[in-house]
Amino acid sequence: MLFLINKFSKNMKNIFQKSIWASSVFLLMFTANSCMENTDILTENAKAGGLVKPVTANFPYKLGATPTFDVVVIVPVGPAITSIKVMNSYTNKKDTLLSNEVVMSTINVAGANATEELSQTFTLAYADLIKDLVIDSGAMSANELTLNIGDFWTFRYVAVMSDGREVANNAKTTIAVANQYAGNYECKGVFTHPVNGPRKIDEEKFLTPVTATKCWCWLGDLGGSGYDIYIDVQDDNTCVVTKGPNAITDVFMSAGLTNAFNPVNKNFDLNYFYVGGTGNRVIEENYEPL
Repeated sequence: MLFLINKFSKNMKNIFQKSIWASSVFLLMFTANSCMENTDILTENAKAGGLVKPVTANFPYKLGATPTFDVVVIVPVGPAITSIKVMNSYTNKKDTLLSNEVVMSTINVAGANATEELSQTFTLAYADLIKDLVIDSGAMSANELTLNIGDFWTFRYVAVMSDGREVANNAKTTIAVANQYAGNYECKGVFTHPVNGPRKIDEEKFLTPVTATKCWCWLGDLGGSGYDIYIDVQDDNTCVVTKGPNAITDVFMSAGLTNAFNPVNKNFDLNYFYVGGTGNRVIEENYEPL
C-alpha cells in the first residue's frame, strides 16, 4: 500500500509540473493538431479540391539544438494542384505581437496528385524560419537564443490549382520555441537530512523550460508547492542552481562538487542544499533523459 501511495504521489507531481509547460506552450499546438483532424473543412472551394494534410502538425524548436528539421505534408489524390504555398508567420506571446505573413517556400506538385497521393518533404533551418518576417517594426533576430520560450511560428498551406485558383487549408503546422533541456528525466540520488540521515531519491521529473538556458523542477523528492529549483546551464555547461519560482527557502550549491550538464549523454549532475531548522538538507542528483 505504501508503494502505491508513493507511486501515485510521484505521478501526480510529474503530471502537475508537465501540465504547466503543456498549457503555456503546447496548447496552441494541440489546437493546431485538432485542426489537422478536420482537414476536409476547407474554403468555399473545397469541393473543387486543394486538400493538403500536414503530417508535421506540431514541432518543438529547441533553441541551440535544432540545426535543421523536416516538415512533411501529404497531398491526397484529387483535382490537379500546381503548387503549394507555405505561408509563415510568428507570434510573440510575451509581448502579444504578431508578425507579417510571408510565403516561406513553395512546394512544386505539377499536377502529379491527379493520379496518386504524394508525400512532400521540405527541410528548414532557423534562417528559413525568420526570412522576411517583420515584428514590432523590425526584422527578427538572427540570434535564436533571444527568442521567448512559448513563442511560435504558424505555417498555413495554400494550394494553387491548375486553373489558377488558390485554396486555403484549415490544417496548419505549429513550430513552438522550446529549449534543448526541456523534457522527462529519471532522477536518482540521495537526500541527506541532518537528523534523519540519508534516503534514496528515485523520481521521474519534468524540466520545464523558462529561457533558452534555464529550466525548473521540484527539489529532491519534495515535490509540491514551496520546494523547487531553477537549473541554469552556463556557456561551459556548468549549472547554477537557485531557488525556484515557488520556493520558500534559498538554495545553495555544494562547494567543490559537480553541478553540470553533460552535452554527450545529456545528463545533469547536481549537488546543492538548503538550510532547515536543524541544519543543511543536502541533495545529490543525477538526471538521465527518458
